[in-house]
Amino acid sequence: MTLPPLKSSTARTDVTIGRLVAALSHYRRLALGIAMACALAGMAYVLLARPVYQADMMIQLDDAATSSSTWSLLGDAASLFDMKSSPAAETQIIGSRLVVERAVDKLRLHIGIEPAASSWLARWRAAPGPVPEVLRFDVPAGLEGEPFVLTMESEGWRLEGPGLDVPMRVRAGIEQVLSTAVGDFRVQVAACACQPDARFELVRHSWRKTVADVRGRLVVQEKARQSGVLIVTLAGHDPERLRALVREIGDQYVRQNVERKSAEAAQSLVFLERQLPSLKQELEAAQDRYTSMTARHGVVDLNEEARLALKAASDAGTQRLWLTQKRQELVTRFTEAHPGVMAIDRQLDVVRQKQQDMEKVMRGLPALQRQTAQLALDVRIATERYTSLLGSAQQLALMKAGRVASARVVDPAEVAEDPVAPNRLMVLVAALLAGIVAGAGAAFAADWMASAVSEPDEIEHVLGVPVLGVVPRSARQADLDAARQRPDERLLCGVAKSDPAIESLRSLLTALQLSSLSRERNVLLVTGSEPAAGKTFVSANLAAVLAAAGQKVLLIDGDMRRGTLHWMFGRGAAPGLSEVLAHAADWQQVVQREASGLDLISCGDPQPHVGDMLARADLDTLLGEARQRYDVVLIDTPPALAAADAARLARHADLVLLVARAGHSRLADLTAACKQLRQSGAAVGGVVLNDLVPRLGCYGYPYAGYGGYGADMPGRTRPRGFSLRRRRDGGVA
Repeated sequence: MTLPPLKSSTARTDVTIGRLVAALSHYRRLALGIAMACALAGMAYVLLARPVYQADMMIQLDDAATSSSTWSLLGDAASLFDMKSSPAAETQIIGSRLVVERAVDKLRLHIGIEPAASSWLARWRAAPGPVPEVLRFDVPAGLEGEPFVLTMESEGWRLEGPGLDVPMRVRAGIEQVLSTAVGDFRVQVAACACQPDARFELVRHSWRKTVADVRGRLVVQEKARQSGVLIVTLAGHDPERLRALVREIGDQYVRQNVERKSAEAAQSLVFLERQLPSLKQELEAAQDRYTSMTARHGVVDLNEEARLALKAASDAGTQRLWLTQKRQELVTRFTEAHPGVMAIDRQLDVVRQKQQDMEKVMRGLPALQRQTAQLALDVRIATERYTSLLGSAQQLALMKAGRVASARVVDPAEVAEDPVAPNRLMVLVAALLAGIVAGAGAAFAADWMASAVSEPDEIEHVLGVPVLGVVPRSARQADLDAARQRPDERLLCGVAKSDPAIESLRSLLTALQLSSLSRERNVLLVTGSEPAAGKTFVSANLAAVLAAAGQKVLLIDGDMRRGTLHWMFGRGAAPGLSEVLAHAADWQQVVQREASGLDLISCGDPQPHVGDMLARADLDTLLGEARQRYDVVLIDTPPALAAADAARLARHADLVLLVARAGHSRLADLTAACKQLRQSGAAVGGVVLNDLVPRLGCYGYPYAGYGGYGADMPGRTRPRGFSLRRRRDGGVA
């Protein structure tokens, strides 16, 4: 009989819905336990988790730094500081250390204080009461984060904690300093209407970590693209403190915006104030020259052409001054190649050309008129420059003194009445779903990682050997093993002929009929890969079923080390096979007659050299004569991997059945047993999957749900089993 080669023992059958359902059914306790644990964890979280509130605030970024009325007052000077920032840039500024650090310092968030409690349950049940305001609490760096206890006394407060060898006495409202071996302590606590002996837990957190924590939780987003409206949100456990913090962040942001513009105006004002004296001197000098001229020559009457040229030159000078200032403003923000700067350069070229044209016109005037017009032009230009610069300085002074910002808080911070987290319903649903998924995953993982066989398809896929029979677990056999009944009630086939396990062995007969087992090839060997596979149970009951079917059967207990067949039939172990192989008895003398058609050769007394005894020719003689006298010779051997006896006995067998126990036998062991038996020259004709618990979605046994099918119907006899005797026409009856 040619069999396919063995495959890797790690191969598994494809994952199917049935296998998943079967895994859930088999590991239902594990799955339910994990699901319940997750559900309980979710319930505990819902009950114990502190509610999380969220404060939000709306900020609008104005296009202009001032209102329309202020704009008219400030004029061009205001436009110099109308620095439009993008919403993305302002978003970063709101969450910057500059803003957050000021808010943390103002609210003293790095100082934590709450009523002291003996346990978290007492703290949870404690009623709210007055909490003192700690104005300052500085500790050595190594003690940051450590809890201190602040106790109310008649004359102030008592501070106790790590680093304080003796309690520190603190008077209300007065900063106290205490030098210790670990460093200085600075404490200032405001007066509070607390109960005497009231205790509070005081903690000095790291200032940098507190700032980083606030910045990490602060969320700033633009409400709509290009809207210039920012939404600031912050989540926390204390709604009042949360509202105060977000409002303070908004105030600090607007304040720094104003301070930035005031600082810019102040710097420009300093520059202008330095330029004003020199411009004033230039104006006075021009006026003196013009006065001297008129004093010497009197008032010179300019003709119409001179007056027009003078006015045009004055306007050009004023325009050139304004364009020069505008260009200086732009080059502070942009490069020379910016389109705005280049446009002003072109305008300056036009103005210069106009000035040159006016100079040509004025050179054509008479000398006295030309000199008078030039001095008048100098006075007019100096006056324009001085008055323009003086006006800008006054505007900047107004901007410096004014509190005008380019952003405003539209909606101050408010906290919703309902917490945003935890969402109790969602947490419970998520915990339950997570538990179901985790339980199902654990069940399937346990089923997948388990190396024990559970399905016939696995065996056939890996071993390449057909599963000839599936024997379901018998509750009656478990009762027999536990009760230790009389010798005649130890064999399941004898007390429960309609048990599903016995019915499955009858089905095995059909499979054996289709195998190569025949009258001439009638030696059947039953073994397993490891102990407790149930090979002896299968051997004894299969022999009884064969005998009940009309076959003449010889059952040999080939396990001369730990054989138990004699116990199942209520017989003694000796004399048996070991005595025959030791030449102490003839094999016909040790045969024990059991039921009609069933003979037994027990294992005999233990022998020291079983392997040598199995190699003797006496075994060939015994089996050769037994072939002729019996329809079936059935040999029960030790486990194939436990001893080499099975391989030696398998050489004499015509067909080898390997018994695997569901949930116990490992694919790797079955593979090794098959390999060992084949190396000895034996033909492993099939596998019997024993002790299978029918599971939903898995391979089941058809008789498992029927019990003793037909056993309660009187007047009917069970059909005769098949016969391995040869018919006259050469077939098998």
